[in-house]
Amino acid sequence: MYSMYTFTSLFLIVAFFTESTTAQYESQYVSFKPGYCNVCRDVPGQNINSPTMFRYLSNPSESFRMSGKDWSCGYLQETVQDVNPYSGAAGEGRWCGLAQTFAETSCSCAGPTIASMSENVKDLNPACDLCKGMDLDYVPTVNAGLTANTGVAGNMNCLGLYNAMSQGVLTNNLCGAVTQNAGPVCCNLESIEDVIAIAPQQQQQQQTPQQPTCADATKICQTNNDCCAGLTCKVRLLNGPKSCSSSRTRQRSSIANGGIGGAAGRTRSGN
Repeated sequence: MYSMYTFTSLFLIVAFFTESTTAQYESQYVSFKPGYCNVCRDVPGQNINSPTMFRYLSNPSESFRMSGKDWSCGYLQETVQDVNPYSGAAGEGRWCGLAQTFAETSCSCAGPTIASMSENVKDLNPACDLCKGMDLDYVPTVNAGLTANTGVAGNMNCLGLYNAMSQGVLTNNLCGAVTQNAGPVCCNLESIEDVIAIAPQQQQQQQTPQQPTCADATKICQTNNDCCAGLTCKVRLLNGPKSCSSSRTRQRSSIANGGIGGAAGRTRSGN
């Protein structure tokens, strides 16, 4: 028979090891804040603010090259530590996506296994390869929604363009030109530093209200508020649309009895 003392001792030992294991586990995934950007990506389908399963960097000291500079995986996580890809400002989702793409290709992550970001996005035998000679031989998920100038067929969505070219939609004489023009946008990754540099400019543009534009003279309008200062919205031509016209009117004066001949100079009595 075990005494109460024995049960108490066993409970304390189990609690100690459980607490130690939990603390050790927490020290491993504490590199990211739940609800913010996790370079190893959150486990799909769970509450991002209160996750029960974690993916985290297993070796933060691992390093890789980004635009000619050495980055550690731990520093990559620190760079996006306060980035909110779910409900943050415009651009934060892409910022986080870039970091996750670098982490997937260059860093070791532990925790539950999840599908690759690049799963099923690469055509092994494309008829025309948009990404030929680029850093990546496919359009990464983070670039899928970007628009690139093809140089010959206007602007097109990167993923749609990659798939269309892979299926042979473009003729051979256009393939090389489109790859040269659109490939660098669609199949390369921006440096995190470049994204950080332009983020304040984007936020400033969003915070600066755009000045309302007004319609010049002769431009079609609906109300006076549509017209620039000094113009009034009115009908100039019979059955025609309203347009902005000068609101100034010239005072008219009668020419009757002014020594001017014609009908205006005659009296109504007929004399």
